[in-house]
Amino acid sequence: MERFVHMPIFHKTVNGCFVRIGIGNHNGKPVYRVAQISEVVETAKVYQLGTTRTNKGLKLRHGTQERVFRLEFISNQEFTEPEFLKWKDTCDRQGVLMPTVDHVENKVKDIKEAMVYQFKEEDVDKMLKEKERFKPNPHNYAMKKTQLMKDRDMATQQGDLEEARRLEVKIQELEERANALDKMRTSTISSISYINNRNRRKNVEEAEKAIMEEVRANKGKKIDDPFTRRSTKPTMKFTKDEPEAFPPPLTQAVESKAPASKNDPKKDRVSINQTDDLFSAHDFDIKIDLAVPLPNNPVSITPRTAIAKDTGPRRSLNLEDYKKKRGLI
Repeated sequence: MERFVHMPIFHKTVNGCFVRIGIGNHNGKPVYRVAQISEVVETAKVYQLGTTRTNKGLKLRHGTQERVFRLEFISNQEFTEPEFLKWKDTCDRQGVLMPTVDHVENKVKDIKEAMVYQFKEEDVDKMLKEKERFKPNPHNYAMKKTQLMKDRDMATQQGDLEEARRLEVKIQELEERANALDKMRTSTISSISYINNRNRRKNVEEAEKAIMEEVRANKGKKIDDPFTRRSTKPTMKFTKDEPEAFPPPLTQAVESKAPASKNDPKKDRVSINQTDDLFSAHDFDIKIDLAVPLPNNPVSITPRTAIAKDTGPRRSLNLEDYKKKRGLI
């Protein structure tokens, strides 16, 4: 039932079907009766039906008696033989006709169609609105409150003060529920924080106690632990008497590599030039003499002047001028 209760074809599908309804207990055992659904109605109570909520009820007929039951009292089990015989005997005594084979086949067809029903967009909108109507708490309190405030303002503008007061009461109830949930949430968080702090203090106390017991067991002796980092101090090793080693200057290195002769001043000048003037290594002349044969026809290097063509307009000749020019006349 909970699968079809919000469907738009629920009324058409269940009307005329038979259900197994619980009517109470007898000697500690539940008692069920076979009844036929005659109508789908709305009750004054919103109740839980499986995973959904609804206020729908079924008007059931057993013989000539009719009574409204909520869907939560309908059994999902099949009829038993004594229950069927009890219903048949009641119908015979009260003069109620038995259902025909065509009626049963039509209801089976309706149920199969409901199992594979293709939902339309308007069907989905209706189902969502109906489910939203029976929810005890909205998923988003802020959005629900905004919608209620908008409806309240619209009712006030239209002059419907009764509807505006009703919506105002719903807004206050919504705020109260939101505050209660917030307090419940914060109380849970505070209790969890208290437990965490208590466990943290307990761990610290146990660690200190274990350290003191270890010190008493070792009697103050220091025992090397291979898994503990050793405390060390770095030291610089050097001798004060040793002279500091500095790299020799560049001029000394050059003089040591190329010692000049005392008797040859020319060599001294060359060495000085090599060390002082860095560009003297590139100061030299190169003689290039290539044996390339000259061409037989000399190339004229006299510039030529381009003859400008007459680009002016030309006078057109008629037939008489053409004959005179050719000497035909």
